[in-house]
This record gives sequence, structure tokens and C-alpha cells, in this order.
Amino acid sequence: MSLIEQILNQNPHVHIHDDKRVYVEEIIHSLIKDGRKMLHVVADFDFTLTMYEKNGVRLPSTFGVIESSDIIK
Repeated sequence: MSLIEQILNQNPHVHIHDDKRVYVEEIIHSLIKDGRKMLHVVADFDFTLTMYEKNGVRLPSTFGVIESSDIIK
């Protein structure tokens, strides 16, 4: 039984579209292989870590800054 099949069997609320299954499995294997020292989580979807606006100008979220960075791509 593959890792994805185990996850899906143990967590019936988790769904992965068939055409994304291989991609998701590659990501999960990469996360496991690289280990926790290589994992970075950014969770600022609600602007709790960053200012929403400054002087009336809307600012990007933390994730928006990372997503638009040329260094990360």
C-alpha cells in the first residue's frame, strides 16, 4: 500500500484528485526526506503578523512577499 493510500484510508476526510495524486505523493516524500530542519511554514493568511495598511496603502501579507520574491522562485 502506497503512502497516499495509507493517508487516505486513515483519514476519510482527506481527498486527493486522481490527476494530482503523484504530485502530492512526491511532495510528501520530499518533506519526509528533507526532514523537519528544512521545513518552513508561513501562516499569515489573516494579517496577524503583518500590517494590513500603512498611510492608507494596502500592504502585502507575509505570504504575498514570499510568493512574489525572485529569490524564492
